[in-house]
Amino acid sequence: MSQQPAILEYITTDSVAPLLQQLVQTRSYNPPGDESAVGARITDWLGRAGIEVTRQVVTGGRANIIARLKGDGSQPALLLCAHQDTVPPGEAAWSRDPLGGEIVEGTLYGRGALDTKAALAGMMVALQTITQAEVPLRGDLVFLATVDEEANGLGAQAYLLSGGMQGIGAAVIGEPTSLDLIIAHRGLLWLEITTYGKPAHGSMPDRGVNAILPMNAILTKLARHSFPHTPHPLLAPPTVNIATIQGGVKINMVPDLCRATIDIRTIPGMSHAAILAETRAIASEVAESWPGLTIKVESLNDKPPLVTAADNPFVLTAVEVSASLLGRAPKLRGAPYLTDGSLLAGTTRTPAIICGPGPETMAHQIDEHIAIDEVVAVTKFYTALALQYLQS
Repeated sequence: MSQQPAILEYITTDSVAPLLQQLVQTRSYNPPGDESAVGARITDWLGRAGIEVTRQVVTGGRANIIARLKGDGSQPALLLCAHQDTVPPGEAAWSRDPLGGEIVEGTLYGRGALDTKAALAGMMVALQTITQAEVPLRGDLVFLATVDEEANGLGAQAYLLSGGMQGIGAAVIGEPTSLDLIIAHRGLLWLEITTYGKPAHGSMPDRGVNAILPMNAILTKLARHSFPHTPHPLLAPPTVNIATIQGGVKINMVPDLCRATIDIRTIPGMSHAAILAETRAIASEVAESWPGLTIKVESLNDKPPLVTAADNPFVLTAVEVSASLLGRAPKLRGAPYLTDGSLLAGTTRTPAIICGPGPETMAHQIDEHIAIDEVVAVTKFYTALALQYLQS
């Protein structure tokens, strides 16, 4: 790996900051969910760097952007993945234009600067650097810029269902981690519960079946219920959040329908199918006390936890590379948030780490910003890790 230090010297503020600035200045808010402009910018930039790019249409005009540096096929590929979309700037006033990409004293401001256009820029420059150096690789280096990560993960789902993870031996997911290595995060299960009663005049409630009352009983039981689990050393315990509830149409009518949604965050070892079955059992128990009531429990969103063992060879390689660049061993920890790694790596059990510049606490905040020095550092990490993994 004698080439590695020389290659990394080409990664500087001048090679990273202008690209990041362009990405931040390109709107890709979700909602409404339109990444076409930033996708076109990514495609154009990679194309001018001599890298072959393909678009994977996900829905409407929304498309994943995929690039691949070919290896000789003697070992599995490495995936570098970050998402194109950002949350909107929100209603609160910013001190700087959310689409300005303004750089002040080495810090770049704008929506998505940290989450996750910094990681996108770092991965793109890593591909450019390796391409220009004409470094031979034993396995493919694959870059994936997904759509819809901030909502339903449609981009990651489309890539997974298309067979994109076949041949991938390890993955790096770009999210803000302050350059720590995240090796675990919780999963997600969203449930919708609907109670169907019988309408009646508000003055004669005994002639109807009130759909709200049994819903209240179900939600109370769920809020007090503990789903079986084994604590994980890197992750917070599982949680149940009663998220939304709607019921009734008129004050002088007995409500015949009530609907609620539940956000459940899970840890490794928990079965989402078992959680759904338990929730249905709780609902059925309540229904026994309400003749004429019908209850439906459905899954709206199901994403598994992500976990990679600390002694996995890929994690050990990432630790070695990070330590050599930072001069200290990186922290291995869990994350409170969900990533595209849930579907891409959690579903396929592909070894994965999550790493990116900036603190996760800055994500979705007003005046979102990122230190350019950290973006340069993570770009060197992505590049060095790809070389180490694909040339060993």
